[in-house]
Amino acid sequence: MASTKAVVATLTTKCANKTSVACVVNGTTEVDVPLSSSSSSFYVPNGVEYIEYFPSQPTTMSVSTNEMTTFDTVTLPESLQSINLDINDYDVFNVDAPTFIVLKNASVYTDRIIRPTAACTGTKQTFNGTPFPPSKFSKPTSALLHTACVVAPVAATTGSVYRPRPSFQSTRGQVITLSQDPRYPNLPNYNQDASTFAYRYDIRGDADLINFRIPKRELQNRSVCGSGGFATVYRATFHDQVVAVKELTASMHAQHRHIQAFMHEIKLHATLNHGNIVRFIGASWTTLNDLAVVSEFMSEGDLRDFLARDAVPQHLPWFQPSTQQEGRGQFCTKLSLAINLADAVTYLHSFDPPILHRDLKSRNVLLSDTFTAKLTDFGISRELADDTMTTEAGTAAWTAPEVLTNNGHYNEKADMYSFGVVLSELDTWQIPYSSTSSQSSNGPNGYSNVQMAMLVAAGKLAPSFRSDCPPEVLALARACLGMDPDSRPTASIVAYELRRLQSAKVRQ
Repeated sequence: MASTKAVVATLTTKCANKTSVACVVNGTTEVDVPLSSSSSSFYVPNGVEYIEYFPSQPTTMSVSTNEMTTFDTVTLPESLQSINLDINDYDVFNVDAPTFIVLKNASVYTDRIIRPTAACTGTKQTFNGTPFPPSKFSKPTSALLHTACVVAPVAATTGSVYRPRPSFQSTRGQVITLSQDPRYPNLPNYNQDASTFAYRYDIRGDADLINFRIPKRELQNRSVCGSGGFATVYRATFHDQVVAVKELTASMHAQHRHIQAFMHEIKLHATLNHGNIVRFIGASWTTLNDLAVVSEFMSEGDLRDFLARDAVPQHLPWFQPSTQQEGRGQFCTKLSLAINLADAVTYLHSFDPPILHRDLKSRNVLLSDTFTAKLTDFGISRELADDTMTTEAGTAAWTAPEVLTNNGHYNEKADMYSFGVVLSELDTWQIPYSSTSSQSSNGPNGYSNVQMAMLVAAGKLAPSFRSDCPPEVLALARACLGMDPDSRPTASIVAYELRRLQSAKVRQ
């Protein structure tokens, strides 16, 4: 597929980089937005305050769930047939005359009336919204009458924006997993000569990452806070901030493919920038044997342990803030955690080609001191667990049936199956199939992990939910857990439906 160029809208003040596919502004930061896998669809991730321009000639757009307050002299393309503006409260909604005609002719979806409160320097005109079609996730809605301020075009402005993140060229028409990425063609195949394996792609000479190198001496006060078969995670300080430092275990150092995979993980993590993905800070090394990735420290640990601690008191609700967490000055709900994770997956899948995580589970979801959930583990543990994923305790429980059959044909919908399993964890507080799986591979009680994987792959075993699980959540989870990958909802649909549910509960 050919690269899609942007159609520059009437610029007002903020976006200056006109080479990206699209530009939005989150606060004061300019952000490139990846084009979705369909060139006719444009999705803006959550947290965006301002839009500047779009891919050429999209027919559908979504800027929902951003709590945007300003829609100022944005030029919409004539090709637009539908736009989702839901869960935004616009104080400013200024459009030029051609864009107003586009809005009048397009299907405009939102449950909130667009009625800007800011002074209008043009003329106020109304246009009809379109009711959301009924679905198994939500009830029918009514058409609303919206108001826009139709103004004359504003002259374009110029400027410069410093963008510190490493970047890469998209490879279109493929699906990317976090352990095999065609954007890095110099990475060797695993069957190459081990004597040259680690140096075909060497992070130490990567121009994108050299500015993110952190000298070992600047990582101080290290203490182990977690370890596994593949890596050890340390708590450390770096320039007076607490950070997490992840290094391969000593047993992994002698295996060149593990070092190469870890370099790949670091390279990819460095390109990701989202509020629900653990923030990349830098990389550290003196030799490849002490290579480490440095990221933000998540003080509340992982979601698995968080749910285990709450399994007996069960203070964590789906909707109302937990009084236990309120007492600590913060609060979260199962729904807020699910939305956080859905936003992270939506971000990964919005790249073209989509980035697959392939290891979504509660252990790979970390919690900040404000109980915001953030996705972590970008490649290495899943990469090295593939050979034994049906026998490794617990790994298969989150894995989609099409992946377990090992036919090699799966896409981003495999992540959505795993997301459905995490919804089961949130609902029940339990590891999936914990009541049916045995601790040994051939124990007398329940299924072995191999048997469990076979039953999941055959569609004869699925995660359970409590009888009081909210019906809207249950419907979404069941859809995610469907055997047919094509029938599962996309991450953006799940994120949107969860936010609509949250918005509905707030209004009650």
